[in-house]
Parts: sequence; C-alpha cells; structure tokens
Amino acid sequence: MSTIRTDTLQNAAGTKSVPVATVVDGSAKAWVNFNGTGTVAIRAAFNVSSITDNGAGDYTLNFATAMPDANYSMSANAALEGNTGAYVNPFTNATYLAGSMRLRVANQGPTGFDSPNVLASIFR
Repeated sequence: MSTIRTDTLQNAAGTKSVPVATVVDGSAKAWVNFNGTGTVAIRAAFNVSSITDNGAGDYTLNFATAMPDANYSMSANAALEGNTGAYVNPFTNATYLAGSMRLRVANQGPTGFDSPNVLASIFR
C-alpha cells in the first residue's frame, strides 16, 4: 500500500481545493437516504451497504467499511407522520458499533413508526 502525503487536495482545473484535514477529520464517513416503509430500500448512500429492518421504526445501518471504533456521531431526521413531529435517535446506548449503528424513528410518544424518508449521516 502506498501513502500520499499532502496538505491540500485540488480539482484538475485548479479552481477548487480543500484541506486534507477536512476530508480525513471532517467529512461524513457514511450517509444514507432510505425508504423505511414496507421493504426497506436505500435510495442513495455512501459507506452504508445495507439496512436491517428490526421492527416498526427500528433500523440498523450496516457500514461497508467499519468505523475505526464506536466513537462517532450520528445526525438524522425523518419524514413527519400526520401533524406530529418525527425524531430519530440511537436505539440504546449500546447501538454504536464499529460495523453498524442501530437507530429508532418515533413521533411524540415511545412507539416507533416506519417513515418513508429517513436520512442519516455519520461523522468520525
């Protein structure tokens, strides 16, 4: 394996550039946009290989390439159901694993629900 060491990445035209630290430390390490109703289906994703449907509003995001460890951050949202707001949170404190992340979509109460639009980003 070869190593490239540089401080800045630039497009071929030389019109756009980004510090390497932004790519290594600041960019999303995984993201997904999926339909959580019926047969769960990924619309678009980066580093999410599949989604496991564990029940109503209960999903596991499986990473194509595992995170270095479980110390990452998840930001997510979901479509609204009727007039109630939806929220997405980790299912339990034990859901942050290097190879996967379990999350729950719910409305105002404790009951999970399947959302037609679930979006999640993972940063490490």
